[in-house]
Amino acid sequence: PFISNNNKDFGSLSIFCYKIINNYRVEYDAEICRMHYYPRYPSRLSATFAFGDYSSCIEANRKYDWNLDEVKKFKLISNQLNRVVKVNMEMTNDKMLFLTILYILKDAREEFVKETYQNLVLCLNLENARKFNDVFNWFKEDKIKITSQNRIEFSHPSYFEAMKDLISEGDDYDEIFIILLKYLAGKEETVRDVVSAIIDNFDKLPENIRQILFTLAKKDEAAGVVAFAIIDSFDELPEDVREQLLLTLAENDEAAGGVAFAIAENF
Repeated sequence: PFISNNNKDFGSLSIFCYKIINNYRVEYDAEICRMHYYPRYPSRLSATFAFGDYSSCIEANRKYDWNLDEVKKFKLISNQLNRVVKVNMEMTNDKMLFLTILYILKDAREEFVKETYQNLVLCLNLENARKFNDVFNWFKEDKIKITSQNRIEFSHPSYFEAMKDLISEGDDYDEIFIILLKYLAGKEETVRDVVSAIIDNFDKLPENIRQILFTLAKKDEAAGVVAFAIIDSFDELPEDVREQLLLTLAENDEAAGGVAFAIAENF
């Protein structure tokens, strides 16, 4: 696949060109390795990415303005060299619930995730929801991993960022996110995570969910958490909201130290 270059004057090589050549070299080496050691495996160079049905194309058109006129239908011929890998392109509500729990908590005990999932399935009335173990196994060793402390977390930071984008798209996903925030806000062990999630998505949330910050700021057991969350994410909140929260926290002895630190650091 390499084409010889008879031109002796190569000129200067930009960083961009160097990166392209390096990426090509990696792909080339991988393909040679496949041909030598795994000749019956399909090549990355001949991979085809496709939707499994036309309704998925319509959904992509609605969300991303894809051109449906360019859709081509095909039938995959049965062949021993063909491999079909099912990519999770359909984000059903039960899967979204599971991933949203991890998005808010960042990492959590497996038993707590299971309990939260089961309770929210009932709360959201997800009639056809998979059992926890089925959803867990769907994502295991792919998008999630289990730590040595038996805690569940995303296997890569990019999945956390992808969830943030997915939630902002709306549809049913933001409803799951909002109801889950309400549920977790009532549990002492998840207050810090709830506060962080609300601040990170403040501009996308309805007023009643934003008010959770003020409700928690008035509670002795949560006020300190809110105070230090404001310090960590000071510039992410609108100025008027910051001032109102700091005034609310200033009335709580448990948060006095955090308020003083926030004022000293940012004013």
